[in-house]
Amino acid sequence: MTLTLANALFLIGIGQLSVLIASARVPAELNWGEILRPLPKLVRQLFWIYGAYIVLSIISLSFVCLILPEELASGSPLSRAIALYGGLFWGIR
Repeated sequence: MTLTLANALFLIGIGQLSVLIASARVPAELNWGEILRPLPKLVRQLFWIYGAYIVLSIISLSFVCLILPEELASGSPLSRAIALYGGLFWGIR
Protein backbone atom coordinates (compact mmCIF):
# COMPACT_ATOMS: atom_id res chain seq x y z
CA MET A 1 0.00 0.00 0.00
CA THR A 2 1.37 3.37 -1.02
CA LEU A 3 1.15 5.98 1.71
CA THR A 4 -0.76 8.84 0.11
CA LEU A 5 -1.84 11.96 1.95
CA ALA A 6 -5.40 10.58 2.11
CA ASN A 7 -4.14 7.30 3.62
CA ALA A 8 -2.02 9.21 6.13
CA LEU A 9 -5.04 11.31 7.12
CA PHE A 10 -7.09 8.13 7.61
CA LEU A 11 -4.36 6.78 9.92
CA ILE A 12 -4.32 10.10 11.76
CA GLY A 13 -8.07 9.70 12.33
CA ILE A 14 -7.45 6.27 13.88
CA GLY A 15 -4.70 7.76 16.02
CA GLN A 16 -6.96 10.55 17.26
CA LEU A 17 -9.65 8.06 18.26
CA SER A 18 -6.99 6.00 20.05
CA VAL A 19 -6.00 9.05 22.08
CA LEU A 20 -9.66 9.64 22.89
CA ILE A 21 -10.14 6.06 24.08
CA ALA A 22 -7.05 6.34 26.29
CA SER A 23 -8.27 9.71 27.59
CA ALA A 24 -11.53 8.19 28.79
CA ARG A 25 -9.65 6.92 31.85
CA VAL A 26 -8.30 10.34 32.82
CA PRO A 27 -11.18 11.50 35.08
CA ALA A 28 -11.05 8.28 37.10
CA GLU A 29 -7.26 8.04 37.21
CA LEU A 30 -6.87 11.66 38.29
CA ASN A 31 -9.80 11.40 40.71
CA TRP A 32 -11.58 14.42 39.27
CA GLY A 33 -14.74 13.81 41.31
CA GLU A 34 -12.88 14.16 44.60
CA ILE A 35 -10.48 16.89 43.46
CA LEU A 36 -13.24 19.09 42.04
CA ARG A 37 -15.65 18.64 44.97
CA PRO A 38 -14.36 21.64 47.01
CA LEU A 39 -14.70 24.00 44.04
CA PRO A 40 -17.80 26.11 43.48
CA LYS A 41 -20.47 24.39 41.40
CA LEU A 42 -20.02 26.77 38.45
CA VAL A 43 -16.28 26.04 38.28
CA ARG A 44 -16.94 22.26 38.38
CA GLN A 45 -19.48 22.60 35.59
CA LEU A 46 -17.09 24.68 33.49
CA PHE A 47 -14.38 22.08 33.97
CA TRP A 48 -16.67 19.33 32.63
CA ILE A 49 -17.88 21.56 29.77
CA TYR A 50 -14.30 22.20 28.69
CA GLY A 51 -13.64 18.47 28.82
CA ALA A 52 -16.72 17.81 26.67
CA TYR A 53 -15.54 20.43 24.16
CA ILE A 54 -12.20 18.66 23.85
CA VAL A 55 -13.90 15.27 23.38
CA LEU A 56 -16.25 16.65 20.70
CA SER A 57 -13.35 18.32 18.90
CA ILE A 58 -11.36 15.08 18.82
CA ILE A 59 -14.39 13.11 17.62
CA SER A 60 -15.09 15.67 14.89
CA LEU A 61 -11.51 15.80 13.66
CA SER A 62 -11.30 11.99 13.75
CA PHE A 63 -14.45 11.49 11.72
CA VAL A 64 -13.40 14.04 9.11
CA CYS A 65 -10.11 12.16 8.72
CA LEU A 66 -11.80 8.74 8.66
CA ILE A 67 -14.82 9.53 6.47
CA LEU A 68 -13.48 12.22 4.12
CA PRO A 69 -9.70 11.78 3.84
CA GLU A 70 -9.64 12.43 0.07
CA GLU A 71 -11.57 15.68 0.44
CA LEU A 72 -9.34 16.76 3.32
CA ALA A 73 -6.27 16.05 1.17
CA SER A 74 -7.72 17.98 -1.79
CA GLY A 75 -6.21 21.31 -0.78
CA SER A 76 -9.47 23.23 -1.07
CA PRO A 77 -9.86 26.32 1.14
CA LEU A 78 -12.24 24.45 3.45
CA SER A 79 -9.91 21.46 3.78
CA ARG A 80 -7.02 23.80 4.56
CA ALA A 81 -9.10 25.56 7.21
CA ILE A 82 -10.01 22.23 8.83
CA ALA A 83 -6.38 21.11 8.71
CA LEU A 84 -5.29 24.43 10.25
CA TYR A 85 -7.84 24.03 13.04
CA GLY A 86 -6.72 20.45 13.68
CA GLY A 87 -3.07 21.46 13.72
CA LEU A 88 -3.71 24.33 16.11
CA PHE A 89 -5.91 22.16 18.32
CA TRP A 90 -3.29 19.44 18.69
CA GLY A 91 -0.41 21.91 18.85
CA ILE A 92 -1.99 23.82 21.73
CA ARG A 93 -3.22 20.69 23.45
